[in-house]
Amino acid sequence: MSIIIYNPYPKNHIFFIECLKQYYILNQIKEIKEINRVENNSKEDNFTYFIIVNHMYIIENYEVQNDINKICQKKNKILYITEPIELMIEKQYYQKLVQRLKPQKIYTYCEENKNKFKTFMPLEYFYPINKDYLTFSKKQKKEKNKNKIVFIGKINEYRNQLYDIFGDDLVVFENKYTKDEWLEIVDMYYYFVNIHRRPNSKCFESFRLIPLLQNDVVILSEHVNTIEEEKYKKKIYFCELNEMRYLFNHLKK
Repeated sequence: MSIIIYNPYPKNHIFFIECLKQYYILNQIKEIKEINRVENNSKEDNFTYFIIVNHMYIIENYEVQNDINKICQKKNKILYITEPIELMIEKQYYQKLVQRLKPQKIYTYCEENKNKFKTFMPLEYFYPINKDYLTFSKKQKKEKNKNKIVFIGKINEYRNQLYDIFGDDLVVFENKYTKDEWLEIVDMYYYFVNIHRRPNSKCFESFRLIPLLQNDVVILSEHVNTIEEEKYKKKIYFCELNEMRYLFNHLKK
């Protein structure tokens, strides 16, 4: 078996991709190739295409649309859904995409996405954790800043509430994707916060949280689905938004 990882926006998923490659190496996959454009190469027709994409990439980018059309003609496909499936338009879009692709497997990044739309096979949660790769901070707690709390990600209207909650104690890092960038942040700070992109979301943000969980930090997070909250409750402080400031002050003491 040979794997082609189709990842049109590679910087968004660096940690996951590296863990995925290591997972396949350990499972004795003989050839693993990462691409961001699909070429007309008949030699790769029998490869399994591992497709990492969200619906907005496809809708907004003609080249990605063209790539998906080519991949539809391939024999073996795995679809990986990287975003929360919450709105009706998202559910309908993925249902149509699955019907077109006819993948052998459908993976997603959180338990909450499972059973969000009707398909001929179940969605499965999948994030292969490689602890050797993801454990990158060597600094001890006493060496880190414990007066600030950090959010890594894009700030939108909903996430703007973090500024009201934490005020000058909040530090935001946008457009940080590489291991070296995260290493610098995790070596410097001890407290981190997770907030959803939309209100009432229950998705566990694997791409943000799993790399943090492998290092010596403390995480405050909005509530997620019951399965993953139970799984990570010993490592993450789950709470309501209006409880975060009190909890942060309590932890600092």
